[in-house]
Amino acid sequence: MIKIVLLDIVMLTKLEIKPNKKINSESEILTTNNEQGLAKINLPNSQMVLWQRRLLKDLKLWLNQLDLRCLPNLRVTTKPQELRSVMHSLFDDCGMPSTKMRSYLIEDIEKLVFLFSDIINNTQVDVRFESLNHDGCWKFHQDSVEKRLITTYLGPTTEWVKNQYAEQALRSQREYQGPIEHFQPYEVGIFKGSRDSLGSGIVHRSPAISESGTTRLLLCLNKPL
Repeated sequence: MIKIVLLDIVMLTKLEIKPNKKINSESEILTTNNEQGLAKINLPNSQMVLWQRRLLKDLKLWLNQLDLRCLPNLRVTTKPQELRSVMHSLFDDCGMPSTKMRSYLIEDIEKLVFLFSDIINNTQVDVRFESLNHDGCWKFHQDSVEKRLITTYLGPTTEWVKNQYAEQALRSQREYQGPIEHFQPYEVGIFKGSRDSLGSGIVHRSPAISESGTTRLLLCLNKPL
């Protein structure tokens, strides 16, 4: 059964501002130059895997010209093979023009959902696809999940800190003055949350955009609870 929820501004995942265990300084941040490398997240000591990739330049041009009110804020729990028809239907309902770039975007999301489904060894995936004009989860936190995949198609990207600065960031929040890392545009990150056996999730936050007039277009995948 496919479950679809259209969203306004809601808190979708329980956040953990304080680590439930001491952060493992020996856990690794890995990179890959291909999609198969994302499976490295299943290695015992890996905490996050980053895949830097390129998408068609026309996608950014198309998204910048698009009325983002055409984009649904949605959450759908579905099998990967059913996602394409669900998204086409939702985009039609929101008035998004049916173009080659729309199909390209849906195909890219579909590919990531298939990859994530294989990595977590689960037949269903919780898919969030959101256009955001607020700060969202602005506090440094760990997600209360096992594994999560995110990528940003438009606008500022997710911010995160390396393990040696994680506890300081969690304590200091807005006063934190240490190094901050940023996802690259279209970069795919898959990371462990606090529910994983590693014991601690990657510490990250949403970028501050509420006063900038900027919109983010974010894809977030989780294993259904």
